[in-house]
Amino acid sequence: MSQPAAKKPRLGGRSGRVKSAILAAARAELVERGVAQFSVPAVARRAGVQRTSVYRRYADPGALIAEAALALVDAEIPTPDSGSLAEDLETTLVTAAKFLRTPLGARLLEVAVAAGPTAVHHVRSYWRRRLVTLSEIVERGQRRGEWPEEADPLLLLSLLVGGLWFEIITRGAPPSRRRIRALVSVALGRPHV
Repeated sequence: MSQPAAKKPRLGGRSGRVKSAILAAARAELVERGVAQFSVPAVARRAGVQRTSVYRRYADPGALIAEAALALVDAEIPTPDSGSLAEDLETTLVTAAKFLRTPLGARLLEVAVAAGPTAVHHVRSYWRRRLVTLSEIVERGQRRGEWPEEADPLLLLSLLVGGLWFEIITRGAPPSRRRIRALVSVALGRPHV
C-alpha cells in the first residue's frame, strides 16, 4: 500500500495573491470610508474574494486595518542615508509629516488613535520593526562621530517620534519643515533658530 503524498507548503501562489488583493482593497476602503465605516464585506467585494477568505486571514478587522495601513508606511517613508545624521532625521520626519497629510496618512492617524486591542498589537509590532530600521540612521551617525557611541539610538528616536506626535496632537496637524528642523536640533543638543 502506498503512502499518500505529503502536502507541499505553498509559497505565495494563490494564497499570496489573495492576501495582496485583500490588503490593497483594505487600504482603498480605509481611504474612502475611514476606520468607523470600515467594512470587511466591502473589502471582500473590492478584492474579488469571499468574506470567508478575509476572515480566515484576519479574524479581527482591527488586525486587517493595522496591517493594511502600516505596510504602506514602509514604502512611503523610506530610510535615507545622506551622510548626515541631522539631515537624515529631518528628512525622515518631513517625509512622515507629508505622508500624514495625505488621505491615507490621515486615516493612519485615525487607526493609531482608534486602535482596538488586536490593532494595538499590530501597531506595536510595526513600531518595533520600524525603530530597528530607524536606529540604523542613528548608528551610522554614531560611526561618523555625530552622536555619542554610548548613547541609546532608541532614546533619540523616542524624543523625535514623540515630538512629532505631540505636535500632531496639540496642533491638529503634522509640523512644518521649519518646526521639524528645530525639533531635530533640540534633540541633538544643538542651537536652533
